[in-house]
Amino acid sequence: MLEERILKLPEVVKIVNLKKSTIYKRMRENKFPHSVHLTEGGRSVGWKLSDIQKYLDNLRY
Repeated sequence: MLEERILKLPEVVKIVNLKKSTIYKRMRENKFPHSVHLTEGGRSVGWKLSDIQKYLDNLRY
């Protein structure tokens, strides 16, 4: 089984063509995939590539 690829914010911004502030605003509105914590108790977060792909696929329909 393949491991899920995790994207950091700069890569997500580039892929979805949204500003960082817009991404976090849409997350609060449940209109964008939520980030996952990369370390227990840490501040580092990322997004699952599969979640970003689903988000982009849903925009097309």
